[in-house]
Amino acid sequence: MTHVVLSLGSNIDRESNIRFAWSKIVERFGETENSPIYETGSMGFEGPSFLNFVLGFHSPDPIFIIREYLRSIEAAAGRIRGKKAFDNRILDIDIVLLHYWFALSVIILAGIHALAALRHHFIGKNDTLLRMLPKKFN
Repeated sequence: MTHVVLSLGSNIDRESNIRFAWSKIVERFGETENSPIYETGSMGFEGPSFLNFVLGFHSPDPIFIIREYLRSIEAAAGRIRGKKAFDNRILDIDIVLLHYWFALSVIILAGIHALAALRHHFIGKNDTLLRMLPKKFN
C-alpha cells in the first residue's frame, strides 16, 4: 500500500473547486488525512489569492493510475493543461510524496552503493571497503 501526499490549490471559484476535488479523492481512495486550508497570495503573476491544503491517503494503485485519476479531476473542474506555469488555476493537484517509491529508491541506492564498495574490494583490489568498516573489523 502506497502512502500518497497531495497538494491542492485553486484561485478561481476556490471553495467549490477544492470541495469538488476533495470529495472525488475521498470517493475513490477513502479516508484522508488533511492539513488546514491556507490562503496564499499569487506568486509570479497578478491574480486572486489561492486556497491551498495538503492531504494524504493510502492506495494500492500504481502511480500512473493515481496521476491519471487526479488529472481527470482537474479536467472535470475545467482545468486546461498547457497554460503558463504561473497563472490562475481552476484547480491544481500535485503529487508531493509517494512514500513507497521514495523508500524503494533509498533501498536501491543503498544497494548500488554496497555493490560499488564490493567492486572496489574484490575487483579493484583496494581498501575502500575496509576503510568504510568500523576499526574493530579492520
